[in-house]
Amino acid sequence: MPVPDVDRYRPDDRRAVEALYRRVFGTDAAEASRLRWEWQYRRNPNNPGGEPEIWIAREGPAIVGQYATMPVRLAVKGREVRGSWGMDVMVAPERQRRGLGEVLFRTWDRNVGASLGLGLSDASYRLFQKLNWPDVGPVPCLVKPMSRRAFRHPRWPVPINRLISALTWPIVLIVSRTRPLRAEVRIIQRFDDSFTQLWEKLAPRFDLAVRRDAAYLNWKFSTAPHVRYSMVSLVRDGQNAGYAVYRNGILLGATSTTSYFDTSRPRGAKVAYQVVAYDVAGNLSAPEGPVSVK
Repeated sequence: MPVPDVDRYRPDDRRAVEALYRRVFGTDAAEASRLRWEWQYRRNPNNPGGEPEIWIAREGPAIVGQYATMPVRLAVKGREVRGSWGMDVMVAPERQRRGLGEVLFRTWDRNVGASLGLGLSDASYRLFQKLNWPDVGPVPCLVKPMSRRAFRHPRWPVPINRLISALTWPIVLIVSRTRPLRAEVRIIQRFDDSFTQLWEKLAPRFDLAVRRDAAYLNWKFSTAPHVRYSMVSLVRDGQNAGYAVYRNGILLGATSTTSYFDTSRPRGAKVAYQVVAYDVAGNLSAPEGPVSVK
């Protein structure tokens, strides 16, 4: 069977792409995608010209595959690289397992300075392995235990959990102790130009980071149509020293490290967002919110 032609998305492809999405993922997922499509692919401030960075596989007049991406500006050791996150990948059921996903991926990879992926599906992970991409292992996560429950395990017997709780109690008392927050916490609705200045100040500290200026932050957190975030800034000596964004009580992002990408929200799930601020010493404010949305 001949390999389909792959080229960029055209404005008149929209209806056929939505129909393919319904075939591959179902009606509910397709409706959720439709509601956020304009924001996700046209309004991205890193998308020059406003044309979606989506690659389409065509067999004659029919669309049989898509690789949709989210453009970002990537800071790499002091220089800026045009990159993009891999997002919605789909292949028509009758064309699956015939190498079309690999063709779409290679086309995208050839046309960006850096290809980025996080929270991969099993199928995407196997594809990356097939293409000999190195597996860097799990992403480390830092946890601050606030109670003895943090050390319990649901599969352990109750006596063992009680013993663990007793042994770890002195550690929890030390680690979870509150400290004075020598700054002002402000609830914000949008990110002003001072957050671009914060990015410029912090960016040289990192070998690799997505540019998180005010335009990107407002697009990502303030204007998303499918979810609502709560945000606060940490103000010290009249200047923004950091910010944090929460959802369902889980820390999604915190900058001054400027490193975060939200891939954990299931399609169509009801979620809630909450925010706390922090300072350089790691002191946390009380949480604000939450705001529950679908």
